Amino acid sequence: DPARGILYGVRYLAEQLARFPGDVARAVSAYNTGPGRAKRGASGRFPNQRYVDKVLSFWNRFRGLAAPATAALAALALIAALALRRRSR
Repeated sequence: DPARGILYGVRYLAEQLARFPGDVARAVSAYNTGPGRAKRGASGRFPNQRYVDKVLSFWNRFRGLAAPATAALAALALIAALALRRRSR
């Protein structure tokens, strides 16, 4: 069930973000390898650095779109609610 998989994935990522407050890179590493392995080596890199870089790149590219999309969906929901209210009168 894809919806359930997304729900559990989001919950697990939220747990990692709470476990490593202020360190999104470490939380992403922990999501992928487990919290015990999400430690930077002597070089300052994670064991799964390529994965972390890819996820953070994607996040940085699209995170600015989330707020406008949320606002647009809220506006659409309000318009739909008003339209339904007018129809029911």
